[in-house]
Amino acid sequence: MTGMTGRKHTEETKKKISESRKGQLLTAETRHKMSVARTGKVKSEDSRRKLSITLKGRKMSSEWARKIGDKNRGRKVSDEVKDRIRKCLIGRTRPQAVRIKISQSKKGVPLSAEHRNKLSAIKKGITFSEERKLNMSGEKSSRAVLNDEQVLEIRKIYVQESGWSHRKLASKYGVSKSAITALLQGDTWDHL
Repeated sequence: MTGMTGRKHTEETKKKISESRKGQLLTAETRHKMSVARTGKVKSEDSRRKLSITLKGRKMSSEWARKIGDKNRGRKVSDEVKDRIRKCLIGRTRPQAVRIKISQSKKGVPLSAEHRNKLSAIKKGITFSEERKLNMSGEKSSRAVLNDEQVLEIRKIYVQESGWSHRKLASKYGVSKSAITALLQGDTWDHL
């Protein structure tokens, strides 16, 4: 807008301009010019917050969603953008219908080797300090059914008294047979 340098429209004027432009279709050339003008500009935090409030609750038409999907298909996303998306999605839950669709689309589809490797690397990368391990193990664990005394008693009974199978010990102490096997082999409760 030439002639308006340094000046701002009043709220009333902004409303009038907005009303006069409603329903007005822009030419492809004008849309392209606007797109070029906005390219590379970063919105301020305040602008992003206002835009977020304005767009909250709006439903995107299926045609518009398809257009955006087509435009972004095959596009590579940087790790920085992926991290920002992840942070935005933390704590959000998907609607039941969406979860069902995702579940159905993945049924019978084996994970790619790349995806399996990523999951494996993530699991291997999880390390805990010795102090944290001790706080998570044994009867301090939130999932523990047995306590330290019972584990020592189970080991003693199994070694000293014949006739006690893993299954019998499991039913006596109210845990699974595999839990008894793991603690007798030292896979679990190895701090005792």
